Amino acid sequence: MDIPAKGVGGVAVVQALRLPGVVHGAVVCPPSAAATLDTLDSSKAEKMPGGLKVVRDGSFVAVVAQREYQAIAA
Repeated sequence: MDIPAKGVGGVAVVQALRLPGVVHGAVVCPPSAAATLDTLDSSKAEKMPGGLKVVRDGSFVAVVAQREYQAIAA
């Protein structure tokens, strides 16, 4: 059912939607499940273009940005 939209360049998947005010996030994965985060210097990530916020909760870290690729890059 989604083939016609894909063929003419229309929105075919939810990832292709651009809604106003939507931000994107990326989770920073540790090298192992048992790893713990002692310190975090998020200053570079926060200064990157489109970067909005670095969220830390214990050893969990995520980056919020205006675009998906910006969150991943940060």
